[in-house]
Amino acid sequence: FLALSRGFLARGERPPRFLITSSPSTHNVYAVKLRSFHDLSLSLNGSVADVLIDGVATKCQGPDCQEDSDQGLRSPQGLALHQSHSSATLYVSDSEAANIYAYDISQEETLRAGSQRVVIKGISVGTKWLAVDSLGNLFYSSGQDGQVETISAECLAGGDSGCESVVVYAATASSKLSFPAGIAVDDFHLFWGNREGGGDVGTVIKALQRPTEERREVTAIAGNTGEADGVCLARSTVFFTGGAKSLFAVKTEGGSVVEVSKDLLRPRGCIYDRENTLYVADEEANAIYSLPANFRRFRAVRHLSKVASVPNPFQ
Repeated sequence: FLALSRGFLARGERPPRFLITSSPSTHNVYAVKLRSFHDLSLSLNGSVADVLIDGVATKCQGPDCQEDSDQGLRSPQGLALHQSHSSATLYVSDSEAANIYAYDISQEETLRAGSQRVVIKGISVGTKWLAVDSLGNLFYSSGQDGQVETISAECLAGGDSGCESVVVYAATASSKLSFPAGIAVDDFHLFWGNREGGGDVGTVIKALQRPTEERREVTAIAGNTGEADGVCLARSTVFFTGGAKSLFAVKTEGGSVVEVSKDLLRPRGCIYDRENTLYVADEEANAIYSLPANFRRFRAVRHLSKVASVPNPFQ
């Protein structure tokens, strides 16, 4: 999953925008400054990403390391960015270390990541996807456990390393979870993709973000492919990447599923910039692409624009 960060400037000024993406193969998290109409210094053919978090160099080495010392990153995959008017926090899931970390993000000439904080330890090894709502509640899918879990904004804001997760949905109680993968949230509903059995139980699932005993509606809004990886929201549209080379779109209420692109090599995470553009990470092409997302009617997109070169981007 890609995370989109806006820089901090005075009111009335248009801040620079950065795209943040993970690369498990290099153990790094990268940041890409996005080109605007007013910035002609950036190439139209894609930029080279800068290392935001060096997962190898930041790891504490030697006998002086403590339990809370920086552990580096082994396989960073899931990303989620919570940003307010004056601060931003980036969450990173490390599927190999089985931890979720937090980093404060600041902007000078480029983005800077602060010290690593452990949010939660011992998560399922299959936890690769994260999402955060506007209040700062963190959600993640646990594929191997067949669960969608959450960590409250209150615990996260306290900077506690002892946060506990709460299971929101589980395969033991719902047939609509089959190795859940990519996840997205809009403050009212959760959307996740299933990596197994999508044609039977649903490729993309919609559910209440805060279910109660009386209300626990879980609905399949797409069932066109056997599996889904990345899932992202663009207003009333859900975009998701399939198990092959395709990017699909479906309305949040369900309906016809449209293949927006079949020209990707191994699409993974995606993100919408809340304006008119969707960004997709292509793991095999070592690139991030952009395409229009303001469809009045769904259609296939013939041309994808390369935004940046990144080694095996994931989310």
